[in-house]
Amino acid sequence: MGLRVVCPDLMGYGGTDAPRVPPEPISYYGFRKAATDIKELAQQLGSSTVILGGHDWGGAIVYRVALWYPELVTHLFSVCTPYRPPSKTFVPLEELVKTKLPNFTYQLQFGGKSVEEAVVSRQQIREFLNLAYGGRGPNGEVGFTSREGVRLDMLSKANDTVLVSKEILEYYADQYARNGMHGPLNWYRNREINFQEELALDKSTIDIPVLFIQAKKDAALPPEMSVGMEKSIPNLSKEEVDTQHWALWEAPEQVNDRANNDIAQLLRRFENIIAFAPAEGPDRKPTTTAVEAYQMEVESAALVRAAEDILSLTRMLKEMWLFGKLEVGGERAREVEEKREEVARGVVEGLGRVMGKETGGEGRSG
Repeated sequence: MGLRVVCPDLMGYGGTDAPRVPPEPISYYGFRKAATDIKELAQQLGSSTVILGGHDWGGAIVYRVALWYPELVTHLFSVCTPYRPPSKTFVPLEELVKTKLPNFTYQLQFGGKSVEEAVVSRQQIREFLNLAYGGRGPNGEVGFTSREGVRLDMLSKANDTVLVSKEILEYYADQYARNGMHGPLNWYRNREINFQEELALDKSTIDIPVLFIQAKKDAALPPEMSVGMEKSIPNLSKEEVDTQHWALWEAPEQVNDRANNDIAQLLRRFENIIAFAPAEGPDRKPTTTAVEAYQMEVESAALVRAAEDILSLTRMLKEMWLFGKLEVGGERAREVEEKREEVARGVVEGLGRVMGKETGGEGRSG
């Protein structure tokens, strides 16, 4: 499709900075800071607009970028993560887990101290990731559930996950080990600062085209969490994949096909939008489409040139008449007649095209 793809890490992951909190504020791991970073990255890359996509925390962030910087994002897609609009009332995670989202119990564990204190060395990080990615104990014991979190007592006992290869698991362990678990876990400690900062947002709806790819068996972000998304996203498309939470690993071809198909459709729609974008009149009210306005501008310029030709011809005829040079026949007369007919045809054709545009005749396509 000719698109440039850029995959940045979130703050605290991979090769990014991982500021300690404290002394640094938790806002470094907030949605607004992530949105601002993405906007700056786009500027550094020379992109005035972008298509954004993400999974899990990345999926949550792409919505927020569209809220904070609506002029930057033309389309977005999110895998697994449904849109939850900003709220005017803060609900602590503990209460949310008790009342509405018991599937977020693992976030209480990640946002607390137990994981960060127990998972320190590179080997412990590898063992933690192995459990999070589906590694099981010697007797088939489950090492992670969304309603309990990671079983830290199984860190050194689990068999390797079958979800990803050993090479990928080792690579992830290396990346996490750069700065430890403090940075990634801070994303589970940012709810209140996100709430406070988002009180400044003017709107909670997202008007651009959005694709949401739901993992049908996702226990952490179950399908019921996406109910009602269309109320806040009027231009929403939904797709499903028959996977659990790690959809990008479990069914990469399915996810890519759905995303690519949607992006291709969006690009075609974008081309159509360009072709039929409203052009504003002097009162800034839409009058016609951008392409039609351009065509009419070209045709109007042609009419002006034709009118100038008529004036020039008229002056020439007048001079020939006044000075007695107008001949009934001969080469000069034929030249004048051919010029007159050429100009007349141009004026008639130009007027016909413009009138066709104004009346909705043959000049209008579609």
